[in-house]
Amino acid sequence: MTELSGLTVERFSNPIGIDVRQPRFAWQLSDGSQSAYQLQVLDSGGVTVWDTLRCESGTSTYVTYAGPLLVARAEYTWRVRVWTTDGAESDWASGTFEMGLLEPTDWSAEWISHLVLDTHSAPEHMQPFAPTPLLRRSFQLTSTPRRARLYITALGLYEANVNSQRVGQEYLTPGWTDYQQRIQYQVYDVAAQLREGDNSLAVRLGDGWYTGSVGAWGRRRYGDRPALLAQLEVELPSEERLTVVSDHGWRTADGGTWLNDLQHGERTDFRNEPTGWTAPGFDDGGWQPAVRRAPPGARLVAACDAGVRIVDRLRAVSVNSVGADRHIVDLGANAAGVVRLNLNGSAGQHVILRHAEALDERGELYVENLRGAQQQDEYILAESGPVSLVPRFTFHGFRYAEVSGVAAPLEAELEVMSSASQPVGTFTCSDPRVEKLQRNIVTSLRANFISIPTDCPQRNERLG
Repeated sequence: MTELSGLTVERFSNPIGIDVRQPRFAWQLSDGSQSAYQLQVLDSGGVTVWDTLRCESGTSTYVTYAGPLLVARAEYTWRVRVWTTDGAESDWASGTFEMGLLEPTDWSAEWISHLVLDTHSAPEHMQPFAPTPLLRRSFQLTSTPRRARLYITALGLYEANVNSQRVGQEYLTPGWTDYQQRIQYQVYDVAAQLREGDNSLAVRLGDGWYTGSVGAWGRRRYGDRPALLAQLEVELPSEERLTVVSDHGWRTADGGTWLNDLQHGERTDFRNEPTGWTAPGFDDGGWQPAVRRAPPGARLVAACDAGVRIVDRLRAVSVNSVGADRHIVDLGANAAGVVRLNLNGSAGQHVILRHAEALDERGELYVENLRGAQQQDEYILAESGPVSLVPRFTFHGFRYAEVSGVAAPLEAELEVMSSASQPVGTFTCSDPRVEKLQRNIVTSLRANFISIPTDCPQRNERLG
């Protein structure tokens, strides 16, 4: 019997938070050729919202919904069956999808940011980097929720935590858009991270493309500081509903990262990082209240891709000492991503990582081609003991990393980042040279799919 698999809505399996008013459905047949299909959409109560009845068609991709208007936040089940050209009928196959926030009135959250000194009076090249803002909100729940959705975005980049657990698998969210036209938001199921009693929602903001370096034009091409928009909607077993939104009730402070830039890298002094700030019960009494900021005027749209993710991890193939506490690490292949460095550190230790695609004739990093991009990460440790160092709000294009300030031995791996996280095909042929060329093409494409397709992942360009 023909079986159906690979069911998707807007190219995702069981998505939550889509905002396409007429979503498109797709499925795959295990065998045979389709001659007809029937597709039904049902609401959360099991009532049929839309039924195509038997439709004489071989189409199994991008079948467009044509029923009544779908409702914001609503959960739907859909199912499909097909008939093949030999007269066989498949069983029903089903999936789910959930709508996001569809209208501006669905948002009750406000745009907020961290108060920083105004630096506009200084020339661009003299404007200082601002520490990464930390924002948090505590709240109480009378019981463990049965449903919870976090709708969140930023001008810049965000990393969200619920009760000290990182939210989502994406990086560099919400991605790069024309912030004057549209801003993507993500939706996360966070019910499992919440609990009865004290809870916390904590967010770290980064400059990203919004206020960080873009191309060779420098910083602040779109705005002067990052901002947050977050809306947590919780449903308890008693059907009581609670909404936690970004507003003036949030508390903010400076983080220990004093520079974060997609081209220049990250600089963090962990001695200035508040300990335990993402956890419930943290005393933020000395923090500042968040400040409201005017909405940017752009449309809020649900993210239409799976975001930037870690798609591979490459262990160092060699570590060569080139001086006192200085090493050249070869990760084995060029890629876009970051180095995760594991070491047994000491309080006050200063660790510097520089990145490059190649070595010069002396065996040192070749960085002339980077032009203005520094591609450098830097850490000052607060405590002694084992530590894993990795930046949050940057990426580099490189194969080699110079590690300074660390005695051997050290452990390093390249966390490869890309938006191209789901290969849909493979290629083989009889000529190994052509196969190698194809592998190089895939490597280059993967390195240049960081939110948008770009021309290079390393120097101060990285443009579409």
